[in-house]
Amino acid sequence: MESAEIMNLVKKEIRKSLGMRIQATTVISNDSDLRSEFGLDSIDEVEVIAKLEKRFNIEIGVDKHFESPQEYYNIITEKLYTIPKGAEMKKGIFAWFANKSSEKNSKKGEELDEKQNEMMILQMILFTHAVNYDALHDIIKSSFCVDVPKDKLENVRSVEALYHTMKKYGEKRR
Repeated sequence: MESAEIMNLVKKEIRKSLGMRIQATTVISNDSDLRSEFGLDSIDEVEVIAKLEKRFNIEIGVDKHFESPQEYYNIITEKLYTIPKGAEMKKGIFAWFANKSSEKNSKKGEELDEKQNEMMILQMILFTHAVNYDALHDIIKSSFCVDVPKDKLENVRSVEALYHTMKKYGEKRR
């Protein structure tokens, strides 16, 4: 997705949240002060965040406050195009992937060691950024017994989004 397209979607959601408080001809610039120029309040902000989270399959959180469309854009691109570095995210991804691997391989009577699990995680990370959705789908299905529809994988642009997408479809099977 192009950066201009992301910014346009941000502005579109802001405009929808403002509703009648903004005229159709009013220009929202990247650096517009949403609170002082347009009266965006905290309820509007929560609505914008929820719609952007759903649209981009990311988690922003309502504890953040944004003054301009550029700030929304920055957090979205950070979430979409950055591999999470936090120890908790790494631990969470590893634990979930390891659990899925163990479930699958215990059915076969096999044990996977930590190194094999790490290798699968690295493989997943590499495929997340390779845009080879067929290969990514096949690895997820064969390694973790989770059948994520290929069209859902096309929206995945980060390890965090991949984690949540796999978790969502893995839980549907149970």
